[in-house]
Amino acid sequence: MAACADDKFVDGIDGAAVRFEDLFDLTEIQKLQDAFANATGVASIITDPDGRPITAPSNYCRLCRDIIHKTPMGCENCQASDAVLGSMHPDGPVMQPCLSVGLWDGGTSITVGGRHIANWIAGQVLVGPLDLSQMRLYAREIGADETEFMGAIAEVKRMTREQFADVCQFLHLLANQLSHLAVRNAQQARYITERQNVEDVLRSAKLVAEGANAAKDRFLAMVSHELRTPLTPALLSISQLASSSGLAPELREELSTVQRHIEMEARIIDDLLDLSRIIAGKLSLETAPCDLHAAIDATIRVCREDLDRKQIHLQTNLQARRHFVEGDHGRLEQVFWNLLKNAIKFTPRNGSITIRTRTEGTDGAQAIITEVADTGVGMEATATERIFGIFEQAGADSRKLGGLGIGLAICRGIVEAHHGTVTASSFGLGHGSTFTVTLPVTLSRPAVTAPTLSDPSATPAALQILLVEDHEATATILGKLLQRLGHRVAIAHSLAGAVKLFSLQPFDLLISDIGLPDGTGVDLINHMRKSSDMPAIALSGFGMDNDIQRSISAGFAEHIIKPVDFTRLRDAVARVSRKRAPQPAEGAFP
Repeated sequence: MAACADDKFVDGIDGAAVRFEDLFDLTEIQKLQDAFANATGVASIITDPDGRPITAPSNYCRLCRDIIHKTPMGCENCQASDAVLGSMHPDGPVMQPCLSVGLWDGGTSITVGGRHIANWIAGQVLVGPLDLSQMRLYAREIGADETEFMGAIAEVKRMTREQFADVCQFLHLLANQLSHLAVRNAQQARYITERQNVEDVLRSAKLVAEGANAAKDRFLAMVSHELRTPLTPALLSISQLASSSGLAPELREELSTVQRHIEMEARIIDDLLDLSRIIAGKLSLETAPCDLHAAIDATIRVCREDLDRKQIHLQTNLQARRHFVEGDHGRLEQVFWNLLKNAIKFTPRNGSITIRTRTEGTDGAQAIITEVADTGVGMEATATERIFGIFEQAGADSRKLGGLGIGLAICRGIVEAHHGTVTASSFGLGHGSTFTVTLPVTLSRPAVTAPTLSDPSATPAALQILLVEDHEATATILGKLLQRLGHRVAIAHSLAGAVKLFSLQPFDLLISDIGLPDGTGVDLINHMRKSSDMPAIALSGFGMDNDIQRSISAGFAEHIIKPVDFTRLRDAVARVSRKRAPQPAEGAFP
């Protein structure tokens, strides 16, 4: 990594005396390293410039951890390989087969004012075909058990060279940020040196880094929750108004548009979480036969306002004879929303966008081809593949138009999870772009469901519900909607308030937010389980897989992610209430 412009701030510090562990809180750095390894699915470690470990290894494969590293020769080879990968490289990360068994590793250096203080290494992946005879020879050479060695190779993660290059580039960006932070810490150390000794200086820099890392962790933990929570009362109110009988069709359509926009705003919040799932290969799909044309139509309705604002002419030519696919309807809408929003962003005022579909292939293996073509800024031929990378945008002025540069990466991840492909093409700058999605068709058709009608015989018995929600607007609208269903609702805004109500009144059902001002919903259900087995539903702005699993493991029957869809909540109440008959009503709630 090239020395940065801040070198002058660290000239007074002895480079030999500045160590990585002096500038950073290793506990916080370990968390960052573990998160990177879990998100990408590769092994990771930070070493000193000579290859000696600074952090504990993250996500090491069994072949390296339990076999190669347990032999003196294998361990020595690995350390030498790490040192080579971590040498100073100003132009970006290095990728190469390791000097040990030939698994691919990548590495980049961490510097302070141009002084090499650490290496960040990632890898232990298989790229390309295996030379099994060479593997057996190496096992014998280092004195490892050959049978165990060959068995462990089958467990090693496989990647294409391009996928591993994306991971290494991501690693390089993180290491670059650590280098800049190291410079700032060293800069502060130089200023303080005038009044204190070097030991005090480094301690202060360490505290600064510790505070920055702690703030980062708090932000990452809360951002999803805090952004989703305010959307809940808006979504609940709009969805209920839109479903009211006797509403004018024009007003119903306007309310539905607002509802779709709120739902898509929640999807934007989820994009970063989806990206980590895609990188880790853990993207979940709820598949069923779905109509691709319906997904495209829904996307157009959501984007209509943006199209009209720029006076972009949209032409649709949906001619695919077979347009049903086996997939997740919501995820496919997410793909076309990203592609259409991308086309709108890069198409000038009064431009045009065309969406067309066609079916190709034999009856036994047909595919539906969907093209989103625009008359926008276009791109160079070299960018048509690169733009699907993480944080990539084509064109020198693309950043001026906004966006995180992850939408197309998410599109590709979702489409590939549906066993399809997505590609980009352009005749060059100024000549527009075309994105092509290819998906296998299915002969099955989506299930036709009749509109849900009010059926007294299907309505669950009135329940006594304890609703715990610290966001007052959300609690108010949820309480009213549950009461409209005939339930009696007591509301608490904190863990202490919920415990008090629970001690005074029996309840049939608990509906609780997970994040509370004085505790968590998990704390609450653990308290209640000491004396009650009533069903419980969790509401939360935390929606990662481990968040959901934590709720279910604690005893919640279901975990609903904010913003809350009341139809889903209503159905969940009906499901879980069947597990326990309601208790007789006894007086009013306190």
